[in-house]
Amino acid sequence: MSVRVSVGTSFGDAALIVLGFAAGVFAAIAVPVTVLVGPLPAALPGVPALLALVGFLLRYRYIARNRRWVTPTDDGFVLEDRRGTFEFTDNMVSDLAAWTKVRYHNGSPKARVRTGAFVLNVGELAGDFRFQYEFSLKADDPLGEMIERVFHKVFDRAKAEIAAGNPVAGEGWEFDRDGLHVTTVGREESFPLAAVTAVDVVDKKVVVWVARRAEPSVRVPAGSRNALVLHKLLNDDLTANPRPSADEESAGGLGRVIFERDKSIDTVTLVVGAVLAMVVPLIAIGLLLLGLNDPQGIPAKLVIIGLAFVIAPPIMWVAAWFARVNVFRCHSLGVFHHTPRGEKWLKFQDIGTFTYKGTRNYTNGAYTGTTINMTFEPHDDVDAVRIHYSTNFKNADEELDNLRDFISRVIAGHMLNRLKKRKSVIWTSKMRFTDEGIEATKSGWLKSGGVHLIPYGEIGDYRIDDGVFYLGVRGEKKWAVSEPVSQPNFFPGFVLMLMILNSPKGDAADA
Repeated sequence: MSVRVSVGTSFGDAALIVLGFAAGVFAAIAVPVTVLVGPLPAALPGVPALLALVGFLLRYRYIARNRRWVTPTDDGFVLEDRRGTFEFTDNMVSDLAAWTKVRYHNGSPKARVRTGAFVLNVGELAGDFRFQYEFSLKADDPLGEMIERVFHKVFDRAKAEIAAGNPVAGEGWEFDRDGLHVTTVGREESFPLAAVTAVDVVDKKVVVWVARRAEPSVRVPAGSRNALVLHKLLNDDLTANPRPSADEESAGGLGRVIFERDKSIDTVTLVVGAVLAMVVPLIAIGLLLLGLNDPQGIPAKLVIIGLAFVIAPPIMWVAAWFARVNVFRCHSLGVFHHTPRGEKWLKFQDIGTFTYKGTRNYTNGAYTGTTINMTFEPHDDVDAVRIHYSTNFKNADEELDNLRDFISRVIAGHMLNRLKKRKSVIWTSKMRFTDEGIEATKSGWLKSGGVHLIPYGEIGDYRIDDGVFYLGVRGEKKWAVSEPVSQPNFFPGFVLMLMILNSPKGDAADA
């Protein structure tokens, strides 16, 4: 059944509600002040009330003019807005932009938000038709099937245009039979199709790599016009015409750069910090010396504060100096970390233990960000060093999550090979994999210190909630296991469990 979806503005807009509330509150204060005191004092709450009212009316007008709804049909969609109701077919859409992101609140995912635009080439509404709507994390996208259908129509048309010798264009790029042509600020660059070696969606961008370059050569916002069409065009060509892999030859054998996180301190900040680290203590020392000449002396509290200004700035600058470089890169074949202590790298195939820990931080009850700690330990027989990377960000970092999942799959593959040789595999401090099931120790209804075998076929519900993994047994109400996910190799073990449970026979031998 088709669902009518609001894809424009709404009278539930937070700014509209705040402005209306503010106008009402200030007006409620201004009226009694006018009656009891007079008009002049009433101006104090009256002016903010008037400004809030004007803002409310302007916002109301904007929302009223931009309300719109979309209802999918079998071969198109119906658009409703203030001008009326209009019906379009999929073929009337010449270009498409679409992207889905997750909305967070206090570091926790709350809903999915889809944004984009149809470019309509016929009818009285010809032009860009932008849309935005939200849906639950657990619900299907109400317009997903329709947008997917339109995407394939646009893609098929793009292929036909290229075959006919015509270009397909997007924001800052053009693609034709000769290759990809990119225009950026101050320069234009063309890449023959044969030179393209890889394409992917990274950091909300369609990223293109060309031969003999480890760094991406092209980055196009994934939510921009026809960006995902470009991704599919290039990906289909790479699938049909595989290029020789040059990953082993680039970036010291680590392969092409997938993404980078640079938390280094820039030179300007270091220079300004150095100046302050010298000037502030000198000023503090000068003030302390002047105070010594005061017959009344210096209060003890001021002495302590002065000494703090003498000692703290240099210490803070030294700490910044030793943290001045912090670059983490994920390559196609491994990871790389550059700090003031030097450069470290580790190939995925050499990673034996992987630990991933995410901590949401709060100050006075307010969410301030999330700290991610990742530790990569090499196999015992590999001559490589341990890599530890820590970073802070708001809400989430999708690419670090993708890296976590990728590395987990690689290590899970090694764990599965060991398991198929009928060797047990340690998962966490309380769990290990055997060829028959998961051995669990000391948790839930299990006796203290006892070991219980949970056959793979008896595993019931499982979930991860607030950094804790819960595992249940069929027919039991209580969780059999509860373990923190911050333990070494938890995520690889979790992937291994899913591989086993989703295998045709649901056992380790068939995974």
